[in-house]
Amino acid sequence: MSLNRLHELKLSEYLVEKITEKASGKNHNYCYFDRPRNKYFSGSLSVVKQDDSGQPIDDHFSRRIAPNAVGMDIKIAFNEDIPIIKVAPQFSIYYRVFPTFAEQSEMLELQSIEQADENEKAEEDEEKERDEFLIKFKRLLITCEPIDINLMNDVEERMHKIELADYIGDIRNDPDVFRSKGKGKHQVPSFSNPGEYDRFMQALKEKYSDVKLPDWNISLHFKKKKVEDGEYQLSVLLRNDTPDEGKSDKNYIDGYIFEAQIETQLGSNEPLFLNLMQYRKTIDMTRH
Repeated sequence: MSLNRLHELKLSEYLVEKITEKASGKNHNYCYFDRPRNKYFSGSLSVVKQDDSGQPIDDHFSRRIAPNAVGMDIKIAFNEDIPIIKVAPQFSIYYRVFPTFAEQSEMLELQSIEQADENEKAEEDEEKERDEFLIKFKRLLITCEPIDINLMNDVEERMHKIELADYIGDIRNDPDVFRSKGKGKHQVPSFSNPGEYDRFMQALKEKYSDVKLPDWNISLHFKKKKVEDGEYQLSVLLRNDTPDEGKSDKNYIDGYIFEAQIETQLGSNEPLFLNLMQYRKTIDMTRH
């Protein structure tokens, strides 16, 4: 391979990696000005829409545009020496936090510029109204311990709920987690120095304790079926069944999950990955 061709390949790989990072939120610890669902698309799994009675809406069109599941199908030649498949999901969630003094000040400066440019534009409707605090969401990476699937003994179908209680506890203990005022928004004055802002924030955190979080409901689904003598197909699905939040909470919580990935390992074989650019993958291990 010529040196020029090698450089072209490396450049292409670099560009794909950067585009994927930007589209998925990977390596970005914070999301500003909007909810992550409106900025990160690759590898994200949507929430489940509900009707007025709280029942899920079977919206096939929306699921095709914004799927709530990612999975892989693995065709396996059965071997009694390695009947165990290890499956490890990984994904990120986001929760809202308070901005720093510098971030809040920068937002106020941008708002002042916009207001001057718009020349006293008519007040926006309530749904588009800016929050008094800069919208800032913090990324939290969720790594799960591998789950063992026994090809000999496990039932044909199985569901494993991913527990997030410890992570939710960490979120609630985060000193910067956003505390809601309930109905209405926080009235945030302008500050001339970080000390004033810190004192204001301390008083606000002592007064308000309501932390709004999604009712995350994330699970792994396994389905095993025999396709031929000595051969099985194992389907592994990572699903986000988190209910969609109401419009009143649209600036406070985001029930989507991001950077959704699945790693599987059969015996001593190399791990198999479902990466951020794929939502369904088929792997034939009978040819390995």
